[in-house]
This record gives sequence, structure tokens and C-alpha cells, in this order.
Amino acid sequence: MNLQLKNWNNFCNYHTGDWKGSKKRYSPEGKVIRTWDVITHLHVNQDQSEITHQDELFYSDGTNEVKNYGIYKKPQTSALFLDSTFCWGSKIVKPDAIFIFEFGFRHKDKRVLCYFRYDETGKLEYSSTGIEYLNNKDTQQNINNYPELKKADQTWIGSLQKMTPNQVISEPIKTNWKSIKELNKDYLIQDLGENIIATCPKTVEQNKSFLIGVDWQINDELLKRGIVYYEAYELSYFTVGNFSL
Repeated sequence: MNLQLKNWNNFCNYHTGDWKGSKKRYSPEGKVIRTWDVITHLHVNQDQSEITHQDELFYSDGTNEVKNYGIYKKPQTSALFLDSTFCWGSKIVKPDAIFIFEFGFRHKDKRVLCYFRYDETGKLEYSSTGIEYLNNKDTQQNINNYPELKKADQTWIGSLQKMTPNQVISEPIKTNWKSIKELNKDYLIQDLGENIIATCPKTVEQNKSFLIGVDWQINDELLKRGIVYYEAYELSYFTVGNFSL
């Protein structure tokens, strides 16, 4: 199948619909600085040639806002969709420019969004999470410990795939578990609630390689991991890891 069409089909199959949930914005120090509710409308037409995107936002002060993102036309989309996981954001690090990046994960009727924004000086301005349920369905989130807190005799088994900016996807390979906190010990570690842990640099620079990673522990026996890698100043590749016990 054409790579663009496969990417588009993953968008249609895994992330369209009406998603209702809430979002939280965090400071670099990990403090919640803003919360709001959201309904994300991603409506695909009958022949899956167009997707219309609109967000309804409901703020704590009682004000509402509607944001229209327009129509995405097959097979064009700036996001990379590796099955049910996607990433989207700045392709290159530009001097004196805002840098953004977002991950999206789906499991059953729930999805998690993680967004990072760096200011014009390259410093992390804030990160945010979104917890959304398809067609207003809501389920109880399990309260779990992050995997390194589990018993030593429990081993996480992982499968890893890589996707490049031109949408080439590698075959799955086995991978060993390593805490996301150990990927780079100089990075910020953010506990974003709902069993979501993120690691990211305090600053991004044009001539310095870096990564941004997110773990979402779905339940006691399943964890999803997304990592994006930048080399020098541009997006190099995106990896998705699925770990289970």
C-alpha cells in the first residue's frame, strides 16, 4: 500500500470520532497551571477522503471557545500515524521560533495526548496532557505504579517499531525494558498524572541532538511508549514501544 495512504488510513481508523475529555497544562516544574474540558470532533466523510477537525473548549471561568482547524484532505496530513499512536509537531528547530511537539496514544475507547511547547529562546514553556474518551464513554482509570516500582521478578517484554518523516515503518523488533527516566538523566522528568510520565530537555537548540519521550501505563500489564528523535536540527525518526508482562 502507498505509504501516504497507509498513514491516512490509520488516522481515519484510530482517531476520528467525537472525543470528550479534559486537558491540563503543566509548568516545567510540574505544577498544574491551567485546566479545561474539551470535545474534539474529527469527522470523516463516507468515502474517507476528508476529515473535518473542530474543538469545543470549556474553561473553568465559564467561558467557551470553538476552534476550527479546517478540513484535512486525503492523503495529506502533517502527523505520523503508526497504527493507533501518532506524533505531530515542528519538523525542524528554527532560531528565535516557537517549537512544538505532540504525541497521541489510543487504547480501546480512550486516548491520551501529550503536548510540549518551547518558547523563542528554546526553553520549555509548558507541557500539557489530554485524556479523552470516544463518544462520551468514560471508564475508570486504574491506579498503578510506574513499572520500575514493580517486583523485580516481573519482566516487561517490549516490541519496538520506527517511523521516519517520509512514513517508512520498520518491522517490529524485540526490545528490553528501560525506565524512561534513564534515557537522559539531564532531562526533565514530568509526572503528568493518569500514569503518564514524560522526559524532555529543558531547552532545544538548533545544532544539538535531543529526544522527547512519553510513557503511558494503560493498566497493570500494558504500557505504551513514544519517543521522537531530532538529530542536529531536524526530525529524524519516531519510535513506538508496546510493553507487556
